[in-house]
Amino acid sequence: MQAIEAGKAKSGNTVHRTVGRLIVCVLALFCWKLASAAAGTAEGFTLEVRPRVCVVMAGEVSCSMQLQVNWTAPQEADICLRFAGEEQALQCWQSRRQGAWNMPVEREQNTTVQLVDPGTDAVLLESLIPVLTRELRDSRKRRRHVWSIL
Repeated sequence: MQAIEAGKAKSGNTVHRTVGRLIVCVLALFCWKLASAAAGTAEGFTLEVRPRVCVVMAGEVSCSMQLQVNWTAPQEADICLRFAGEEQALQCWQSRRQGAWNMPVEREQNTTVQLVDPGTDAVLLESLIPVLTRELRDSRKRRRHVWSIL
């Protein structure tokens, strides 16, 4: 009798875990669709930004990078490229299906690059470039193994 009750309890836990995983998957899919709808009002546009991360070495104030931006559109469109929070466009294209922009940039904080419709000022796509600070460790420090006594 105890074996039957234990089997029921075990199968009940399995059902709860399966339902829980299903709910998590549905929520993740919903959040992904919501994020893609919010990030890209323009279906079929692509935005590729390099580098994806900028690293500031210890002792430096800002991060220097060669910023490369490539974009494509499903049909010809007027597009402007800008940094988030700035009104001045870096580059604008008229009646183009693709574009490229390349320039050295120095930043102290995280930067967001945006593709914007110049007519409505609506953000079509954006990409975040985080700025990370890297502390250099003394590479001459002797490394010991956990099992080393001496």
